[in-house]
Amino acid sequence: PVARLNSAGFSTTTSIATSYNPNVSGGIDSIDIDIETGQLWASGKIYGTGGTALNGVAHIFSDGTLDTVFNPDIDGLVSSFAIAESSNTIYIGGYFTTINVTTNPTNRYHLAALDLTTGAVKSFNAGIELESFGVSTLAYDDTNNILFVAGTFDNVNVNSSPVTRLGLAAFDGTTGTVTNFNPSPGPSVVDIAFDSTNHLLYTSGYFTSVNSPPVARNRIAAFDTNTTGAATSFNPDVNGAVMGIDLNADASILFASGEFTSVNMSTTPVARNNAAAFTTSNGSATSFNPDINGTGVEVEFNTSDNSVFIGGMFTTINSGTTPINQFGLASFNPTTGVATSFRPNLVGIAFSFSLDEQANRLYA
Repeated sequence: PVARLNSAGFSTTTSIATSYNPNVSGGIDSIDIDIETGQLWASGKIYGTGGTALNGVAHIFSDGTLDTVFNPDIDGLVSSFAIAESSNTIYIGGYFTTINVTTNPTNRYHLAALDLTTGAVKSFNAGIELESFGVSTLAYDDTNNILFVAGTFDNVNVNSSPVTRLGLAAFDGTTGTVTNFNPSPGPSVVDIAFDSTNHLLYTSGYFTSVNSPPVARNRIAAFDTNTTGAATSFNPDVNGAVMGIDLNADASILFASGEFTSVNMSTTPVARNNAAAFTTSNGSATSFNPDINGTGVEVEFNTSDNSVFIGGMFTTINSGTTPINQFGLASFNPTTGVATSFRPNLVGIAFSFSLDEQANRLYA
């Protein structure tokens, strides 16, 4: 056994823990990697890294040491990140109201843009309604400088001219002004995945209809980002909440994890326990079937070794074929769903993780 407190790094080829050890004494709610630099961004309500107390978010170098310059001092929960390298910006979303709490308090409701180097607050101000449950996830379109934002909210730009947006919105990446993208899935969106080539935004959560007038879409939908957000014909029709999604654009496959037992319900129902994959053309289920016995919270496709990683609240994988006892984090063949040899043997739950495909590492 190797001691790691709330955060660890693993080789995706051997499963062995790396030397990365930030010694996080509070829980990590979200972790993401900057693919340009190989450095990490981690968030929690309040935690300490390397003995240093931080509020909300930290920049951690790949060796596990803390960047002591970056300290935006946030008064609440940060749940998601999106990085715009061209403008040296990191967008953060979650449930908070103030940045730089102890030095120069600045109001930003649930969404903010920070300087990637210093953590200084930028002028971007999307104004997610204060009374909402905040932002769950972000995706950035660097070609058009658009930030897509999902969560549990009804109104945005409340700091200027309030605009109704139900659970999903798009903003100018510089000013925070809302665009006309308005798919209206309802205030219950958990995850999004942006397809920049085909100008589509895949969306998952608890919703059962989208657009106005309503179009039936159970828990997963895809929207055209070149329009006001019209739903495409993609319709996996899932019978329970979908917590995580990730896209393999080259193979035209969307992977999903969550709390469900059946997909393609309105056509030919297919049994899938808490994880599945769908063709992006129409949402038909593929043969991918990891069959996990608990909630799949996050899913990521690893292009470097052609595998799918899932983290969540489970103890058994491949339950209906050759059951394997595995806690919280596992890897699968993307075609069949058969477990790979990846065995990190966690004692705990991986609510969030991020892949460094170039270095063949996973951080959780």
